[in-house]
Amino acid sequence: MKAFSGCTETGSELIYFKECGHDVTTLGLKGTDIVCDIRDFHTTDHYNFMIFHPPCTEFSKANYRLGKFKDRRPDMTIVNACLRIIEESRPDYWILENPVGMLRHIIGMPTLTINYGEFGHYCKKPTDLWSNMLDMELLKSTNWIKNSSDFDRGPSSSKKRSMLPYDLSKAFCLEVEKRLDTNQYLYK
Repeated sequence: MKAFSGCTETGSELIYFKECGHDVTTLGLKGTDIVCDIRDFHTTDHYNFMIFHPPCTEFSKANYRLGKFKDRRPDMTIVNACLRIIEESRPDYWILENPVGMLRHIIGMPTLTINYGEFGHYCKKPTDLWSNMLDMELLKSTNWIKNSSDFDRGPSSSKKRSMLPYDLSKAFCLEVEKRLDTNQYLYK
């Protein structure tokens, strides 16, 4: 399987893919396979799976509660670049991930909302997933539930806080492998 992650800092979203021997490519501003601003990236390479997680600060609930959305529109250039890359590459499966916030009011309701805490994250962290995988059965499984505490603030580093839980990377990988094995291609 060929997998791609855009807007990454850590590559955590594809760690399980890499452990399984899949061909993994990461794109970010530093420390990734492709170092560049996603807004400048273009590809026609075909990937079986692509995941994007634009910076959440632009769409944070805190911005909304503080009234910042009354006076301005959030910068959509990174989200639009992610959607453009999906259109250019036409992957078999893709996910756009962002914590629950204002993005759902701009691009529409997500395909699924999950809690990172159910996959081993240090706190609940409700997260929206937009995807062409309409029914992600493995993500709804109660087998993943590890922690749903909302009380542990966790690390102060935004890089560490943004890391995708290992078990969520595993769930994404297993879901895509299952779909590829049963030839459930959506863009074919």
